[in-house]
Amino acid sequence: MANKFQGDQLIIGNLGDSRAILCTRERYQLIPIQLTVDLKPDLPSEATRIVNCEGRVFAAEEEPDVCRIWMPDDDCPGLAMSRSFGDFCLKDYGLISIPDVFYRKLSKQDEFVVLVSDGIWDVLTNNEVINIIASAPNRGIAAKLLVKKAVRAWRYIYLGSKVDDCMVVCLFLDDEQPVLSHSHSKNIGKHPSKHIHRN
Repeated sequence: MANKFQGDQLIIGNLGDSRAILCTRERYQLIPIQLTVDLKPDLPSEATRIVNCEGRVFAAEEEPDVCRIWMPDDDCPGLAMSRSFGDFCLKDYGLISIPDVFYRKLSKQDEFVVLVSDGIWDVLTNNEVINIIASAPNRGIAAKLLVKKAVRAWRYIYLGSKVDDCMVVCLFLDDEQPVLSHSHSKNIGKHPSKHIHRN
């Protein structure tokens, strides 16, 4: 996922199952506005393209809630998104690398944009995410705080199973000099160790 500003225009290109949300304020209430669509293989338009290219879309028995794209005659690689860079073995079977592009005109009520990987969305809602970011004691640690809460939610909901990648980028809009905050989850379960935090 990539984002770009042109004046008061926000342009976001997405080709995975990450999500961008905007936090805007209506009087005293924070409102999440989902800016992108999670590009999962079971979205009707995505599934149609995949099936028309002879790919298959289904959920494996061990993960009945996770639809994946599969080769025509082999139960691999089982990719849980319908658009991606790489994954060359699926490119002839409906996987594409063309991003969905979303536009939004920003207003003075818009406070921040959050770009978040699917590991966060597996355990937190749009509302929870913007409230966690808004509650950070300072903007420089907002992304780190969200990752910490998501990891805690994974441990509680999935009872010790591996934690999916939790990556967060926050861009605060209401200053003359926007503040960027981003963070990755640390090594938990089967994922490699990586933790980045920068103001």
